[in-house]
Amino acid sequence: MKPTPKQPPQAKPEDALLPPNDPRAEAGVLGCILMDSRECMDDVVERLPSKECFYDTAHAIIYDAMLDLHSRQKPVEMIGLQSLLTKRECLEHVGGISYLLQLENDIPTIAALDFYLENVEAHAIRRRGVAIFTNLVRECFESSSDLPDLLDSIERQALALRTGRAAEIKPLPGVVDSVMRQIEDITQHKGIPDAIPTGFPGLDRQLTSGLCGSKMVVIAARPSAGKTAIAANIIEHVAIDCKIPVAFFSLEMDAEELVSRMVCSRSGVNFEDLTNGRLHPNAPLAMVRSSNDIRRAPILIDDTGALNVNQIRARARRMVQRHKVRLIVVDYLQLVSGEKYKKENRQQEVADISSALKGLAKELRIPVIVLAQLNREIEKDKGRCPRLSDLRESGAIEQNADVVIMLWPQPTDSVDPDGDEPSEIPVKLFIAKQRNGPRNRFVPLVFQRQFTRFVNPSKTTEIDESDIPL
Repeated sequence: MKPTPKQPPQAKPEDALLPPNDPRAEAGVLGCILMDSRECMDDVVERLPSKECFYDTAHAIIYDAMLDLHSRQKPVEMIGLQSLLTKRECLEHVGGISYLLQLENDIPTIAALDFYLENVEAHAIRRRGVAIFTNLVRECFESSSDLPDLLDSIERQALALRTGRAAEIKPLPGVVDSVMRQIEDITQHKGIPDAIPTGFPGLDRQLTSGLCGSKMVVIAARPSAGKTAIAANIIEHVAIDCKIPVAFFSLEMDAEELVSRMVCSRSGVNFEDLTNGRLHPNAPLAMVRSSNDIRRAPILIDDTGALNVNQIRARARRMVQRHKVRLIVVDYLQLVSGEKYKKENRQQEVADISSALKGLAKELRIPVIVLAQLNREIEKDKGRCPRLSDLRESGAIEQNADVVIMLWPQPTDSVDPDGDEPSEIPVKLFIAKQRNGPRNRFVPLVFQRQFTRFVNPSKTTEIDESDIPL
């Protein structure tokens, strides 16, 4: 007996509680493919990557067979599709050859493909949202669920739904094509086109044209050695001079103090004179001008104290979504709290925090600068260049970081007229680690303590290679 041709399912009022779907649009997509697969198959695969994008079971089976033919570079046409469905013993289940013919005949032209694709894609995203939040509702009812992990799960899955960047295995040919396009861009621009300059040319040269990609860059030093100052200088250059949005998580200083330092640094006003009320008559005008520059800059400062890593990740995701942030700075790592260990195992806690921050850079595909402290051991050997082993509390920091830069103040004979501390301190930035670039390199800078800023030295100092730790 000849099977009855399958008809495209009709939406019914009583089906209102079914997951979102549009069976006629699904049939339209399949019909367009059968009519001219060479013209439209690539566009369809890009927007509907798997059979799960189709709600109707028969349509999902047909589309899966089409994907199989396309992946083997065979034409997606009636004879080949019928043969494959027969081989899989599911031709009759989808309505037989008569339904395949009906799919093709019901489409007068493929001009409506975009309309069909948009509907099928939209309903697939809605169904995925229903599945995600149904699962999250179940997790919320489970008393065993850890609250920080639950909140992070909600944020992460919602972002994946919005961006369509769910976990996936990338086929190697596509990765190779992407790499070759990057190489072509680098060749044309004589550097990485999307790299963010730090404002220090010597450092940019060592970092392959600046900050780029999903790098986690650790800048480490002893307390009061200028970690926050150099981070603020980089932020000023990126946001004010390059107009690139930056997010600054300051766990140590409040926003007012940070902005005060930026204003003084940019205007050349002595920060101590400002705090003591001993400003030069010309200083207020210079500070007004620099404050106007900072006011217009796309800098987002979060000065909430004692943030945990899940909170940083959640807020960073929103900043990237809403404000197009392209650089994140965290000041500083040892002040970030974890949730699981409650300080019972501090080294493991710091290891998890650094791993989470590296994961954040990879997830958002933007560089993350993390400030960190060096331990006291370096002070026992005055004049010694810092080593990776000097990173405080966890060796995992050096493992997770793509780049580790250490601030190494140099001895100086100059003395500040108003005190014992020198006003200008030579500092070497020591690149102790870099995954994709040179390491064991020095970049000379000068720290102007009174302005809380780093500047390039007037003359490049000779580097003693014996200073580099083995």
